Amino acid sequence: MNKPVLVFKVPDKAVFSHREAARFVGQSPNTFTRTAREHKIPVYRRRGRKVYKLNDLEEYISSLPSYNRTCESLEERRSSECKKMAG
Repeated sequence: MNKPVLVFKVPDKAVFSHREAARFVGQSPNTFTRTAREHKIPVYRRRGRKVYKLNDLEEYISSLPSYNRTCESLEERRSSECKKMAG
């Protein structure tokens, strides 16, 4: 039996809120808070709120040891071929 896979649409934006960034890298908001506190991802402020840049999130994902390197770029992750590999 195949396991269900959560697939979500990658937003067309360069800056993410904390919750969006956590979802983008596949972590819970609490785990992502810990990741940011450990300075693994740069945090920026926009109007007093924490935001994360797309390039920084992609760089962090690429640095993870278990990351599937066949779908590295944003365009590749949006493609149906990468979604098939995830499922």
